[in-house]
Amino acid sequence: MDLRKPQEGSKRRIIYDLLHRSEGATLAELNRATGWNAFSYINDTKRIARDYGGTPNVNAGG
Repeated sequence: MDLRKPQEGSKRRIIYDLLHRSEGATLAELNRATGWNAFSYINDTKRIARDYGGTPNVNAGG
């Protein structure tokens, strides 16, 4: 089954792709990729999971 994904090139797609890697993503990686602050990810990650499904992999490392 193919899951819907955020629009290619959007920041939501960048976050989606990083969080769905087998090794997950660190906040530092998300910050570098999007330029957002750490607090922005809590709600956006919840919305991505709600809207597009899948299980994001969050890596608590640096």
